[in-house]
Amino acid sequence: MGGRRVAFTAGIVLAVAAAVCVGLRATGLVVAGPTELLSREMLHAYTPAEPDIPLEVLLAAHAQAEDAEVSLLIDKSDLTLQVLIGGEVVKTYPIALGTSSLDDKQRRDDRLTPEGEFYVCQRNLKPRSRAWDAVWMRLSYPNAEDARRGLQDGLITEEQARAIERAIAAGEIPPRETNLGSGIGIHAGGIEPRTWTQGCIALQRAHAEEIYRHTRPGTVVSIRK
Repeated sequence: MGGRRVAFTAGIVLAVAAAVCVGLRATGLVVAGPTELLSREMLHAYTPAEPDIPLEVLLAAHAQAEDAEVSLLIDKSDLTLQVLIGGEVVKTYPIALGTSSLDDKQRRDDRLTPEGEFYVCQRNLKPRSRAWDAVWMRLSYPNAEDARRGLQDGLITEEQARAIERAIAAGEIPPRETNLGSGIGIHAGGIEPRTWTQGCIALQRAHAEEIYRHTRPGTVVSIRK
């Protein structure tokens, strides 16, 4: 009798858990099975950008300007990403990086964010995904300057340095399998804690999607301290 009662109780618990899971999935808090973790971003309050106005509206005011080219400026000290058009800042977003250190990226797996001039060389959007790479804008790291430094420091060969320089000159994705590292980009995943990435620039999902809609392959991205 006691065993039957335990089994009955366990059945109720499982049924309740399943019902809760269905409810959470309906709200978007669970995107797969009941064992899947809540997305990082949903555990924290939303932080608005400045100004808290849709980027489309802000860009529309500059649409007729001759130099109305969108570019991005990432400030590691301020933990911000700014959208500029014709060199004028139109909106500022909060970001997360890989570490609190402001040092320039040196090598693979150091979790540092690189500095310098880059461009968007790959874009990907997965509307149904809650993963950090649901919104992904790869940057052209390592660039030619990184290649020269890496060669001087003995991290890469002369052949690898030339391959990086050729890719940058052609506006392509630089070689990925060198000691300088690769896979640096702007992506979703949230901004809490502010130092959780592997050296990438993370945004809240809504912000990442908004920026994605207004970038393209070749969009200039500057990163500074």
